[in-house]
Formats: sequence, C-alpha cells, structure tokens
Amino acid sequence: MSLQFTMRKVLISFLLAVLASVSSLVAPAYTALTTRETPANTESSSPHQPETPVHLVRHATLAEVNGPGIYFLLSIPVAVAGLPLLLRPRAVRILSAALITGWVIVEATSIGLLYVPCAVMMVWSVRGKPG
Repeated sequence: MSLQFTMRKVLISFLLAVLASVSSLVAPAYTALTTRETPANTESSSPHQPETPVHLVRHATLAEVNGPGIYFLLSIPVAVAGLPLLLRPRAVRILSAALITGWVIVEATSIGLLYVPCAVMMVWSVRGKPG
C-alpha cells in the first residue's frame, strides 16, 4: 500500500473528525419541553371551564448549554486525527487510531458515536505495510 494512499485515508479521517465536531456544534443537541397552564377565561358564563395547557419546545446546541469550553473539548479529536498529517511515522497513526477509538468508547453516551467513521478510517490507515 503506498504512502500516498495511506495519507489519503488519514486526510479523510481528519475531515470526518472536523465534520463530526462542526455538526456537534451546529445541530441541536438538547430539547426542552415546558408545559404551563393558562388560566381559564374568567369572563365566560360556565364556572368550571378547564385550564388549557401550553407546550413550549426549545432546542439548544452544545455551545448554548455547556458554554465556550465545549469548543476545546470538540477540538481534541480533530487535533488527534490531524496529527498523522504533520508527523508521518506509522507509530503516530497507531497512536492516533487508539486515541480516537478510545474517544468513541468514552464518549459513546453523548457525541462519541459521531466519530466512529473517523476512527474506522484511522484504523484502516494503520493496516497494511508500514510506511
């Protein structure tokens, strides 16, 4: 397997990490449902008119809920995926693949699963002949 083909897989993995991080920032990650009761019309002739519930749905992004610290947190997998683009040894790709796979496992209950394609590409870039 040529080094150029391997570096393409690393670049694709990096771009997938960027895509996952940007989509995590832009897409609504939280939904809040608020229900409140509106009082019955006191001017009506029937004394036992039921109250009407009003449902308010609000969507929020990770940055809105967690603050600006989320930018640093989401930059970690991007930096790890980009490291093999700067340093070419196979050991760096192996370390990067292990770290991104660990990120997927640790963060699986929240945003980690978005990085599965990135981890798969990085592991695939490690396979084959050293180079």
